[in-house]
Amino acid sequence: MSSHGAANFDGGRLFFSALRVWKDNFVLLTGLAFLINLGIAAVSGLLLVLTGLNLSILDYILGPLIAGVLMLVAADILAGQRVDLQAHVSRVIQVFGPLVILSLAVAFLVVIGLMALIVPGLYATAVFIAVTPLILFENAGWDALRRSHQMTKPFVWPIAGVILRLGVLMFLVILPLILITTDTSGETPGAQIQLVPGLEILSAGVIILFSSALSTLSILIGLMIYHRLRDLSGGVSEVFE
Repeated sequence: MSSHGAANFDGGRLFFSALRVWKDNFVLLTGLAFLINLGIAAVSGLLLVLTGLNLSILDYILGPLIAGVLMLVAADILAGQRVDLQAHVSRVIQVFGPLVILSLAVAFLVVIGLMALIVPGLYATAVFIAVTPLILFENAGWDALRRSHQMTKPFVWPIAGVILRLGVLMFLVILPLILITTDTSGETPGAQIQLVPGLEILSAGVIILFSSALSTLSILIGLMIYHRLRDLSGGVSEVFE
C-alpha cells in the first residue's frame, strides 16, 4: 500500500480521537458494559452454585451480541443521537446468526494467526475489523467477511498500526492489574497463581470493570475505523474531527 494511502488514513489521529471520545463518554460506555457483564457473571455464578452447570460457553454467544449492542450505542454517541437500547437489542437479534458465527470465525482466525507468528493474527484482525459494523449498518449478512476484506485491504497496515497501539495500551493496563489482583508468592514450587485471599469478589469486580473499559475502547476504535474507511470511499462524512 502506498504511503499516500497510509497518510490519508491517518491512524494516529484516529486512535487519539477514539481515546478522546471514549474518555468523554466513559461513564455511559463503560458503565453499560460493566453492568451487562456483571449481570451475566452474577447469573452464571448463581446457576453454577444452584445446578453445578458451568455456562461459560454462553460467553461465545453473548460476547458478539453484547459487542453489537455496545457498537450501536457508540454509533449513537458519534452521531449525537439519543441512545435507544431497546432498538439496539432488537437489531442484534435480527442479525443473530451472522453476527455470532462470523465473529467466532474471525476470533478463531485471529487466534490461529497470533499463535503462528503474531503478524498473521494482526493482519487478520485488521482485515476483518469491519465485519461487525458491516452486519449492523449495511446488512452485509454472511457476505460480511468478503466485504470487510475488500474494504480494509488497501489500508490494512495503517489499520494494523491502530490495533497495535490498542494492544500496547491494553498490555500496559492489564499487567499492573494482574500484579495487583494476584498473589504469586506461593510457597510450593510451581504453585499456580491464586487471587489474593479474601479479595476474590473485589478482584473479580475490578477485572470486570477494566475488561469492560478496554472492550468498549476496542469497539469504539473498530467503529471509527469503519467510518474512516467509508469516508475514504466517499460513503460518509468525517467522524473524528
